[in-house]
Amino acid sequence: MCLGKVYIVVIQGDNMTDPNDLKQLTDDLKYLNRMNFREFADTLFPDATPDYLIPKWDLFQTDKLGFIWSCSTDKLRLICEYIKAESGDYS
Repeated sequence: MCLGKVYIVVIQGDNMTDPNDLKQLTDDLKYLNRMNFREFADTLFPDATPDYLIPKWDLFQTDKLGFIWSCSTDKLRLICEYIKAESGDYS
């Protein structure tokens, strides 16, 4: 699932009504805890300067959901790709 269903929900404007969807979403988000600073920088902000990157990293470390809310669609896609790779879900 890898945020995929939630991603589609946001794009299509549908409502998430199944509690299992929320459970799966939070399970998928756990894979972000594996991301270290180098992966974070290389995956999401490859050209960022330290003054931009460090606050983003700090937010990511302290508030994953807040970080996700701050992301653009292209960053959300990269996050989904990372989660899929970490979970082994290549569907």
